[in-house]
Amino acid sequence: MCQKAFGNWGAAFIEVPLKRFRWTKASPGTFQSSARVTRSFCPKCGTPLAMQEQDDDFIDLAAGTLDDPSDIVFTRQVGVESRLPWFKTLHELPEMETKETRRAEDLLHLASHQHPDQD
Repeated sequence: MCQKAFGNWGAAFIEVPLKRFRWTKASPGTFQSSARVTRSFCPKCGTPLAMQEQDDDFIDLAAGTLDDPSDIVFTRQVGVESRLPWFKTLHELPEMETKETRRAEDLLHLASHQHPDQD
Protein backbone atom coordinates (compact mmCIF):
# COMPACT_ATOMS: atom_id res chain seq x y z
CA MET A 1 0.00 0.00 0.00
CA CYS A 2 2.83 2.45 0.76
CA GLN A 3 4.29 1.91 -2.71
CA LYS A 4 0.96 2.91 -4.28
CA ALA A 5 0.28 5.76 -1.81
CA PHE A 6 3.67 7.37 -2.48
CA GLY A 7 4.14 6.27 -6.09
CA ASN A 8 7.59 5.09 -5.06
CA TRP A 9 9.53 2.07 -3.76
CA GLY A 10 7.77 2.43 -0.40
CA ALA A 11 7.69 5.07 2.30
CA ALA A 12 9.91 6.17 5.17
CA PHE A 13 7.81 6.93 8.26
CA ILE A 14 8.48 8.03 11.80
CA GLU A 15 6.12 6.92 14.55
CA VAL A 16 4.78 9.67 16.81
CA PRO A 17 2.47 9.10 19.78
CA LEU A 18 -0.93 10.65 19.05
CA LYS A 19 -0.99 12.26 22.49
CA ARG A 20 2.14 14.26 21.52
CA PHE A 21 1.01 15.19 18.01
CA ARG A 22 -1.16 17.90 16.47
CA TRP A 23 -1.45 19.46 13.03
CA THR A 24 -0.24 23.08 13.23
CA LYS A 25 -1.80 24.27 9.99
CA ALA A 26 -5.13 23.41 8.40
CA SER A 27 -6.30 19.83 8.72
CA PRO A 28 -5.01 17.54 5.97
CA GLY A 29 -7.13 15.71 3.45
CA THR A 30 -7.69 12.05 4.21
CA PHE A 31 -8.18 8.87 2.22
CA GLN A 32 -9.28 5.51 3.61
CA SER A 33 -6.76 3.29 1.77
CA SER A 34 -7.94 0.08 3.43
CA ALA A 35 -10.39 -1.08 6.07
CA ARG A 36 -7.83 -0.24 8.79
CA VAL A 37 -5.64 2.54 7.38
CA THR A 38 -6.34 6.23 6.84
CA ARG A 39 -3.79 8.27 4.91
CA SER A 40 -3.38 12.03 5.20
CA PHE A 41 -2.22 14.35 2.45
CA CYS A 42 -1.92 18.06 1.73
CA PRO A 43 -5.17 19.11 0.04
CA LYS A 44 -3.36 21.92 -1.83
CA CYS A 45 -0.44 20.04 -3.39
CA GLY A 46 -1.23 16.36 -2.81
CA THR A 47 1.93 15.54 -0.83
CA PRO A 48 1.45 12.36 1.27
CA LEU A 49 1.82 13.33 4.93
CA ALA A 50 0.91 10.46 7.24
CA MET A 51 -0.86 7.19 7.81
CA GLN A 52 -2.72 5.92 10.82
CA GLU A 53 -4.04 2.48 11.57
CA GLN A 54 -7.44 2.15 13.21
CA ASP A 55 -7.22 1.94 17.02
CA ASP A 56 -3.48 2.76 17.00
CA ASP A 57 -2.02 5.18 19.55
CA PHE A 58 0.55 6.38 17.01
CA ILE A 59 0.52 8.31 13.77
CA ASP A 60 3.18 7.54 11.16
CA LEU A 61 4.51 10.73 9.57
CA ALA A 62 6.19 10.74 6.17
CA ALA A 63 9.83 11.44 6.99
CA GLY A 64 10.46 13.49 3.85
CA THR A 65 7.85 16.08 4.86
CA LEU A 66 9.82 17.22 7.91
CA ASP A 67 11.84 20.43 7.76
CA ASP A 68 15.07 18.54 8.48
CA PRO A 69 14.69 14.80 7.88
CA SER A 70 18.46 14.34 8.17
CA ASP A 71 18.03 14.32 11.97
CA ILE A 72 15.96 11.11 11.88
CA VAL A 73 17.54 7.90 13.14
CA PHE A 74 15.66 4.90 11.76
CA THR A 75 15.61 1.77 13.91
CA ARG A 76 13.75 -0.79 11.79
CA GLN A 77 12.24 -1.64 8.41
CA VAL A 78 8.69 -2.93 8.13
CA GLY A 79 7.01 -4.60 5.16
CA VAL A 80 10.23 -5.93 3.67
CA GLU A 81 8.34 -8.78 2.02
CA SER A 82 7.22 -6.20 -0.57
CA ARG A 83 10.69 -4.80 -1.22
CA LEU A 84 11.36 -4.40 -4.93
CA PRO A 85 14.39 -6.42 -6.08
CA TRP A 86 16.32 -3.40 -7.39
CA PHE A 87 16.06 -1.48 -4.11
CA LYS A 88 18.84 -3.50 -2.46
CA THR A 89 21.38 -2.32 -5.05
CA LEU A 90 20.07 1.17 -5.81
CA HIS A 91 22.82 2.77 -3.72
CA GLU A 92 25.45 1.14 -5.97
CA LEU A 93 24.38 3.02 -9.12
CA PRO A 94 26.38 6.02 -10.36
CA GLU A 95 25.22 9.25 -8.75
CA MET A 96 24.51 12.58 -10.43
CA GLU A 97 23.39 15.92 -9.07
CA THR A 98 20.38 17.60 -10.66
CA LYS A 99 22.60 20.31 -12.15
CA GLU A 100 24.41 17.59 -14.13
CA THR A 101 21.20 16.56 -15.91
CA ARG A 102 19.70 20.02 -16.57
CA ARG A 103 20.81 23.22 -18.21
CA ALA A 104 21.52 26.10 -15.81
CA GLU A 105 18.62 28.17 -17.21
CA ASP A 106 16.23 25.23 -16.70
CA LEU A 107 17.14 25.06 -13.01
CA LEU A 108 15.70 28.55 -12.52
CA HIS A 109 12.23 27.18 -13.28
CA LEU A 110 12.37 24.29 -10.82
CA ALA A 111 11.10 26.32 -7.84
CA SER A 112 8.74 24.21 -5.78
CA HIS A 113 5.12 25.23 -5.24
CA GLN A 114 4.84 22.86 -2.31
CA HIS A 115 4.70 24.04 1.28
CA PRO A 116 7.93 25.82 2.26
CA ASP A 117 10.11 24.46 5.03
CA GLN A 118 10.15 26.19 8.42
CA ASP A 119 6.99 28.19 7.81
